[in-house]
Amino acid sequence: METQGAYDTKSVGEQRIRKEYRPLTIEESEIVAEIKQKAIDFIDFVEKFKSKDPRLVAMAQTSIEQASWAATSAITK
Repeated sequence: METQGAYDTKSVGEQRIRKEYRPLTIEESEIVAEIKQKAIDFIDFVEKFKSKDPRLVAMAQTSIEQASWAATSAITK
């Protein structure tokens, strides 16, 4: 089995939840901010429909939160 360096010495939790991040470039920071703002706007938009079906709105909002992981993929090298 090939080793992956320091990654092998981290616990599962440390592998999934990074505690340290490299400094982002200005372009990367702008991309992350844009993705997060779009997620915020969409969550707020679907909130208007909560009185019709709270369960569906909650599921949609959770999915939007999960989709905001795109911010992480946008800056992964």
